[in-house]
Amino acid sequence: MTGSDIKAQGTGTMNFIRLESATQNALRLLKLETDDSIASVKPEIMAQLAFILACAQYEKNPRDELPEGKAFTFGVLTSRYFTAPIHNELLANIDIIFEELLT
Repeated sequence: MTGSDIKAQGTGTMNFIRLESATQNALRLLKLETDDSIASVKPEIMAQLAFILACAQYEKNPRDELPEGKAFTFGVLTSRYFTAPIHNELLANIDIIFEELLT
C-alpha cells in the first residue's frame, strides 16, 4: 500500500490519542536504535513520524495535511529494515499508526 492509497482510504473516525501514543512510542524506540545498517533511513522515518505526531497533537488528520504529491513511506522502510525479533515492539506501534491512518 502506498502513501497515496492511505491518503485516499480514510473513512472512519481517527483516534488521535491512540495515534499520538503509538507515534510517540515508535519515535522513542527509533531513538534507541543504534544499528548502523538503518542509519540511512532512520532520519526519514523519524521525520515522517514527527509530522504524524504533530498532526495528532493538534487533532489534524495526517493524510489531509500531507502536501500534494507527497506520500508516507515509513511503513515500507520499517518493513524492509526492521525485521529482527527485537523490532517487534516498534513494528507493533507502526501497525497501530497505519490502523489509525486508514480509519
